[in-house]
Amino acid sequence: MNFLQKYSVFISVFLTLGIIGGGLYVIQGLKEKSKSLSEEIEEKLKEVRKYEVSRETAPTATLLAKLSREKVALEAEYQGLEEGFKTYSKFVPNKDEKFPNLYFKEVLYITLDDIIERAKKNGTKIPSSLDFSETGLPSDGEVPGLLLRLDMLEKIMNVIMESKISTVNSITIGVPAPAAFYKEIPIDLTVTDTSFKVAKFLEALGKSPSIFILNSIAITKKGKDLEAKLKIKGLVREQK
Repeated sequence: MNFLQKYSVFISVFLTLGIIGGGLYVIQGLKEKSKSLSEEIEEKLKEVRKYEVSRETAPTATLLAKLSREKVALEAEYQGLEEGFKTYSKFVPNKDEKFPNLYFKEVLYITLDDIIERAKKNGTKIPSSLDFSETGLPSDGEVPGLLLRLDMLEKIMNVIMESKISTVNSITIGVPAPAAFYKEIPIDLTVTDTSFKVAKFLEALGKSPSIFILNSIAITKKGKDLEAKLKIKGLVREQK
């Protein structure tokens, strides 16, 4: 008796079990796919049932066309705002700048010296530090944020000088925070002057080519003058 004849029964059983096992594997896979498809169909049915209740919200061809028009209009409006927002930071190191921290130090000294000189000519009393340390070198990673803060200091001081404010009691330029396509820089500012000069400063703040948002203001009487404590957000874009 040859091998096949001798073990034909075992081979048949083995093949049968193999076929059964393979069939069970396929069936299991089909069950899983069927379950997944059933769940997906159920989700779609839920959406359809919602539209049955509120037919006006169903995605008809008319509604889709309307939504497409609104999308185009919103994109055009956004593009218009984005193009109109030209408040860029003026301090931008060259892309091949090897020592950005030294670049920052250079523009810091130049900018502070210019502000101090203009304040003297304008008769404006300003704090000695202006919220920037003139000692030490920042890390390269700190430079972009410091340049934005320095740019905002110059912008707000331009408005102060234009308004002929007599005294800047304190000024703090906060850390830039990302918002859409620009950065928001918080400014805490306290100034003292006559009611007319304070009002003129607020008017100049609103008319400035730079964009400022007045979050809050607290005014107290200081003799014949007013002391105004302001919380402002300055908006600025980084040039790429």
